[in-house]
Amino acid sequence: MDKNIIIQKLVSKKGQDYTYTIAFFIIFSFFVIFVIRPNILSVFQANLKIENLKKTNAIYEYQIQNVINAQTVLVDSRDDLQLLEEAITNKPQVNQLISDITKTTESNRVGVNKLSLVDVNLKDVSRSDQLKIITFNLGLSGSFDYFNSLLKELYNQRRLKILKNISINRIQEVSSSSGILRIDLQLEGYYL
Repeated sequence: MDKNIIIQKLVSKKGQDYTYTIAFFIIFSFFVIFVIRPNILSVFQANLKIENLKKTNAIYEYQIQNVINAQTVLVDSRDDLQLLEEAITNKPQVNQLISDITKTTESNRVGVNKLSLVDVNLKDVSRSDQLKIITFNLGLSGSFDYFNSLLKELYNQRRLKILKNISINRIQEVSSSSGILRIDLQLEGYYL
């Protein structure tokens, strides 16, 4: 094609309209690709980050609320922590347990025929947060009423003790309200 013909077509009214339209689309495409698209991507990425931060914030808020609840429970029971430490000591204190048992049997007029420890390991250094058990086998003799008051007093003491096994037998063949009973029981004490 001839150069002059092309120039005449571009200078004509119809050619000028197409030229402006093509130039507008080229400039508009440039702005869409290099200016508008990155801004739109930035907005979407910012919205995504905001949503992720909201989720993370909700998780942290939940954890903080749990800490506050635990702290509230500890503050409310702070005065009772001493009782808990007395109920379950951090050392075995076997002598204290034996003393509690003997004093209680003496005050309730129950005779102690046998008092023995069962499989105790005082050097146990396993987990410090795990409850450890000291087991006593007791052979007692006395009336049922005295034995009943003995159990009540044992359970009312601050040191936690649990009665595991019990066997009650009559010593005399004659039944009476004040008959002497032979009582064998297993008592467990706890420590950390």
